[in-house]
Amino acid sequence: MKKDFYLERKTLESNIKIRINTSHHTHFIKINSGIKAFDHMLYQTAYHGNISIKVNCIGDLMVDTHHTIEDTGIVIGKLLKKIFHYKKTRFTSAYVAMDEALTRIVVDISGRSFFNYNLKDSNSDINGISINKTIEFLKALVRQAQITLHLSNYGSNNHHIIESIFKCLGIIIKKSLKLKRKFNYSTKYD
Repeated sequence: MKKDFYLERKTLESNIKIRINTSHHTHFIKINSGIKAFDHMLYQTAYHGNISIKVNCIGDLMVDTHHTIEDTGIVIGKLLKKIFHYKKTRFTSAYVAMDEALTRIVVDISGRSFFNYNLKDSNSDINGISINKTIEFLKALVRQAQITLHLSNYGSNNHHIIESIFKCLGIIIKKSLKLKRKFNYSTKYD
């Protein structure tokens, strides 16, 4: 079973190289997006997802951090689609509390992209990342991974809201990789 996945994506806005390894024998996390707060959030996802990841990104940060964050979501989403092809459960959910913030994510690895969330729009920037940029990251990831993701959150501190989302996403990845598909999860094909 394949455990090592690599993808490179180069556009006029960014050049992103990401390697994800799902082997539980190695745990290596090295992230360089040029946005330290975003690196920290991706680290949380990898750590709580129990995956090794190497991210190297050169983006047009002189314009904004938006392209780098969204394009990273595109690449991670494409890699997750490949990963979920080999080993998955269909439905999973997770909760993460971080002080006053509580995040719940429910996922259906169905091959259909849909993203639903209750986050309040906020461009309040935390060293290059915001709730709005987190939403764009997740939209890109969901679209490319071809999963359905429902996100509900309440909290008042934007840093806690964002970090609890990235941690919860990691737990979702870990749970999705833990259970092997032993039967068809859809009645359409029985």
